[in-house]
Amino acid sequence: MNGELFGARVRLLREGRGLTQARLARMAGVASDTISRVESARFSPSLDTMIKIADGLKLPLEALLGEKFDQADELAALIRGLPERDRQLAATLVGAMYGTAVSSQPQG
Repeated sequence: MNGELFGARVRLLREGRGLTQARLARMAGVASDTISRVESARFSPSLDTMIKIADGLKLPLEALLGEKFDQADELAALIRGLPERDRQLAATLVGAMYGTAVSSQPQG
């Protein structure tokens, strides 16, 4: 994936989560201008930086690279990044949409 496509993907995923560049930089543990430079293709990030950005977005690196990652995977990654209470609510809503019951009690 070239730098422009990678940067555009980062921007799309960041904006889709309602994050500013500064907030994503903090979440990813990178310098504050790194996200801006990546998104504008003025910087070719190292693998380590790409992994940090993916972690900041709460996505596997494959999602950022666009490899074998679909909408269901992205939705699952988004849900995993939510607090427990919100994960339960998301599971209940999805279950209601498809007519399946989702238990809030752990199985075991």
